[in-house]
This record gives sequence, C-alpha cells and structure tokens, in this order.
Amino acid sequence: MGAALDLDDVQGNILNGYDFAHAVHLLLHADTGEAARRCLRQVEDRVTNATRWPRGYRPDTTLNVAISCTGFERLGLPPSLLVRFPEAFRESTRDRAAVLGDVGPSSPDEWDEHLGTGHVHLALTAGGGR
Repeated sequence: MGAALDLDDVQGNILNGYDFAHAVHLLLHADTGEAARRCLRQVEDRVTNATRWPRGYRPDTTLNVAISCTGFERLGLPPSLLVRFPEAFRESTRDRAAVLGDVGPSSPDEWDEHLGTGHVHLALTAGGGR
C-alpha cells in the first residue's frame, strides 16, 4: 500500500477546480537565487493547498506558485537533478511553439517579450471573485 497523499503539501490548483471570475498571473524574474527564495518565503503561508473544501464552500481567493526550469536553476538545483525533469519542461516554450500549437495569433511573435526566454523564474497566480 502506498503512502497517503498529504493534501497540505499539494497546491490547490492541482486537485481542486477553480472557477473564479478574475485571475492575475504575475511572471517574476529573480536576479539572484536569494531573491527567488525570499519571494517564495513571503508567499509560502498564503499558497492555497489541496485540502478538500467543505461541500458548498470555496475560498474567496486562491494563490498558487509555479517555478520554471530556469527558476529551479536560479534556486540552485544542481544540473544532475535538472536533467531528471522531462525534456519538454527543460526546453524553451518559444522553441516548442509549433509543436504546442502556438501559431498564428497565438505565436511567440505575439507573446510578452520575456515569455519562453528563460527570463521568467516564478509565476504567481491569484484568483478571486464569483
């Protein structure tokens, strides 16, 4: 029998469906590993976990965090661990745009200049509103 999943250690957006009227995505660049760690420490107690919400209830707001491959590099993850991530995660999304179907109006030519370049290390997503 496998170990029980600790829902306090899983982000809420992984297991709970979010259906908020509004969301904001903050794409962050960290000049140093310490800056990235400081940012993560500042939000860690606010991240929405996957603990099941009581029936008929959901929080008014949620916060979730994503770390890019270059973010893990910036945080100091050694190359021997980085290579264990799937190749698609390690590759630039700009380079994979055609494979992902990001063509025409959704092509990298239309993206924010920093997306898919390795410049974004952390992404914070906040949701709210009904």
